[in-house]
Amino acid sequence: MPPQRLISEAEGHLQASRFSLAQELYDQYLGSGVSLPQRPDAHLGGIIASVKLFRGDVDDRYQKFKLEFHNHLLLLYAQAELGAHSFQQKKYDQTILWLEGVDFSVFERQKREHLRFQLGYAYFSQKDFEKAAPLLAMVKVSNSPYKAAAAYYSAYIQYKAGRYDGALNDLNTIDKDPAYSKVVPLMRMQIYYQQKMFQEIINISEQTTNEKWTDEQLTMLGDAHYFLGQHEKAEKFYSDILSQKTSFKSPELLYRIGDNYLQLKQPASAIKAFKLIPPSADSLYTIASYQIGMGYLGLGDENLALAPLTIAASKSVDTKIQSLALKELLSLYMNKSDYHEAIKTGKKILSIPQTNRRDRETTSELVSEAYLRTQNLDEAISHIRESGLSSAISRQTYQEATLQKGIAHYNSDQIDTAIYFLKESLRFPMVAEITAQTHFTLAECYARRSDLEEALKSYQSIRSVDGFQGFVVYPMSLYGLGFIAYQKGDYLKASQYFEEYVQSARSGKISEPMADAELRLADCYYITKKYDPALESYKKSLPKNNKETDYILFQTACIHFAKSEYALANSLFEQIKQKHAGSIYVDDAIYQQAQMELENSNYAVAINHYTLLLLKHPGSLLVPYSLNKRALSRQNLKQYEAALADYKSLLDRYPEHPQAKSALLGMQETFTLAGTPEKFQEVLNAYKTKSPGDGSLEDLEYETVKNTYLAERYAQAVVSISKFLTSYPLTVHRLEMVYYLAESQYTLRNYAEAQTHYEQLVQSGKNPYLNKSLSKMADLTFSDKNYAKAVVYYQMLSKVAEARKESSIAYIGLSQCFFQLAQYDSCLMALDQLFKLGQLSQSQELNSKLLGAKASLALKEETKAVDFLLDVINSSKDERSAEAAYLLAEMDYLSGKPEKALEALYKFPSRYNQYEYWLGKAFLLISDCFVATQDEPQAIATLQSIVENSEDKTIVEEAKSRLTKLTEPKEKEESNE
Repeated sequence: MPPQRLISEAEGHLQASRFSLAQELYDQYLGSGVSLPQRPDAHLGGIIASVKLFRGDVDDRYQKFKLEFHNHLLLLYAQAELGAHSFQQKKYDQTILWLEGVDFSVFERQKREHLRFQLGYAYFSQKDFEKAAPLLAMVKVSNSPYKAAAAYYSAYIQYKAGRYDGALNDLNTIDKDPAYSKVVPLMRMQIYYQQKMFQEIINISEQTTNEKWTDEQLTMLGDAHYFLGQHEKAEKFYSDILSQKTSFKSPELLYRIGDNYLQLKQPASAIKAFKLIPPSADSLYTIASYQIGMGYLGLGDENLALAPLTIAASKSVDTKIQSLALKELLSLYMNKSDYHEAIKTGKKILSIPQTNRRDRETTSELVSEAYLRTQNLDEAISHIRESGLSSAISRQTYQEATLQKGIAHYNSDQIDTAIYFLKESLRFPMVAEITAQTHFTLAECYARRSDLEEALKSYQSIRSVDGFQGFVVYPMSLYGLGFIAYQKGDYLKASQYFEEYVQSARSGKISEPMADAELRLADCYYITKKYDPALESYKKSLPKNNKETDYILFQTACIHFAKSEYALANSLFEQIKQKHAGSIYVDDAIYQQAQMELENSNYAVAINHYTLLLLKHPGSLLVPYSLNKRALSRQNLKQYEAALADYKSLLDRYPEHPQAKSALLGMQETFTLAGTPEKFQEVLNAYKTKSPGDGSLEDLEYETVKNTYLAERYAQAVVSISKFLTSYPLTVHRLEMVYYLAESQYTLRNYAEAQTHYEQLVQSGKNPYLNKSLSKMADLTFSDKNYAKAVVYYQMLSKVAEARKESSIAYIGLSQCFFQLAQYDSCLMALDQLFKLGQLSQSQELNSKLLGAKASLALKEETKAVDFLLDVINSSKDERSAEAAYLLAEMDYLSGKPEKALEALYKFPSRYNQYEYWLGKAFLLISDCFVATQDEPQAIATLQSIVENSEDKTIVEEAKSRLTKLTEPKEKEESNE
């Protein structure tokens, strides 16, 4: 077929849309000769046919065309077709490649606008709004079919560029176009949303009939009502958003939804919304965590509030929210009495530089209070001092903390330190009751130090405090004042104080009157010879003083004796002997019976009583008196030899006793009555040899040596006393000098030498220094860990003790010795005697009960051990309480109850965090409990925490050892695998 016919038929087929036939003829034409005139038309026709047939050879055809006719005008038409082909396939990057260089002016108007729209939209699809805008701008003002589309996309570009008025103008041109009736309102809403024209958004929604809003529209409508404060209307849209299972919900939107529920006072719904905000949202996540915590607090659930508030407090991305969360946590921990966490939280608040002065002051006050409540008094006092004492609350806390510190030292017998802290407490008399308590405790300190004048001043200072009569310490101070007057021998004034005290106790103003108040009142009546009131008071005090029954019976018997009611007196003395055989008043009762018989000239009966005392109580202080009185009774019965024997025994055994001179006079009279007065001279000469009497030089040296000791120049006293005893071996002051020598060596810490001298006093039998010497010998041998020998001395002390304080010392020492000797039964028996004595200091009582618990545990008497331990825990919050709490938990662990042990041990950090050793022991036991419950990962984590955090080297080493035992088997298993 001729070339011209080929091209002609091909064009016909192309116009008739027979693209395959057209392309075949175009290709034949191109293949028939190189110089045919219509080859450019054939190239273009082939390209158009391939475009219409969606064949993949269009690029090759274009390259062949361009290679043959690289500057031909029809190449532009080819590019236009290829661009249109790429546009139809939505290959917008290819569309841009074909159309970007085309000169649209060569095309007819309709084709030109078509190509501009295609290229403009291609740029738009690639978000190249800068290039798309001018192309679309030209199309939107044309009469092109793409005019509305160009206006819409142009509006979008201007919306994104923030040119909201221009965007609205574009939308106004197409708002009636059916194709855009649904999308134009949405874009308008988007624009108004950016312009914060929220009412306009709402107006659009009311004018639009939508069966279903999109997520974006729901968001804008919800936000519009939210920002206008229409929270109930906002909730309708927000609830729809939350019900959608899409990822459209941004953290910002979720926060607004949560806040909207807060405004509606629906904290539970707010919490659900806030919880959807992911941790990656940083600042918003922090704020949401804070709001969740506050929501739980609003619902009254403090436990659930802790975790979200802790998250908010741990994030520093928003220091304001962090501070608010920390403040809430501090308040929460204080309300829950979790003072350990409160302290840590308070310190974090104070470490934030932005914390204002008022918050610092309030936080500091709460931290101080938390320290106080954990009995971490040192930290409390130190913290308050560092923070300053500017506020009333800080001064009040300081007043209470220093009082408690003073009481703690008082209970530990550290009197000087106690006085220091009590005086510190008085610097800030903020609370009247605490001030009164401080004066009282200060008085007790001075009283224990035997500084009666200072004690008197402190007791009396209570009366200067406002409302003093309403405080419990006031009637207790009356007792103290009465006791001081009693000690000073002013029994009339003492009885007045005791009477007022007893009256307060009976009226219920104090719940637990001191046990011996009525007893001391009775003593005052007795001493001032008011016998009937004395008898009445002894009678009233008897049921309340069962530990003093023997004393009350003895005093009552003495009153009847003084009133010459001998039968009653004798009956009571007998009752003491029969029912209270172990009483320290038995020898006194026997002696008084003897005295009654002596006064009534019943000498034979008197002799029997004196003899009984001498046989049964050879160590009694009444032995010299009994020997003297028995001799007198025998003299009256003309039993002269027996009388002389008693006198001689007294002089031989007690040459320095005041009764010795009376014995000499008695012997002189007895020799005379026996008709042998000359024999007295021989006895007198022998006595003078043993006791040469008062030489002026000896007295002078004695006073000098004594004053050296009293001046506390102990090293010089040792030398002076030694020389004095060498110069005057038979001095009447020998025992006194030996005692001073022992005390000096003891003070100089020459304990071996001190023991030698104390032992001399012990071997000298009954003497004024025996009890003190026994106490020191017992303590020294105990310190040397010679517990068996210490037992001997403490037992001797318990037998000769004249005061309850000495008896307490003896039984405390015995219980400790027996415990060290593993004689646990004997330990508990000694403690039983100790508790019967009563009147222990709190420190002594706590130590003894803790020892009793340990002895009971050793004997597997768990019930008794638990009672002791609970007493210690309930009576104190110091280190002894920590040890007791640990032992209780250990008992549960050892008895196969690790879960119960863990429950108690978890409370340890908040109660005993200041006692590093016992805190470490508790965590070691926690790890043991985890092992027992087969939770080895927790056990290992606990031990690693101890190693990293504990400051006690012993605890750390123990933790490392246990870690090795737990991890080595696992490592071996892994290596075998």
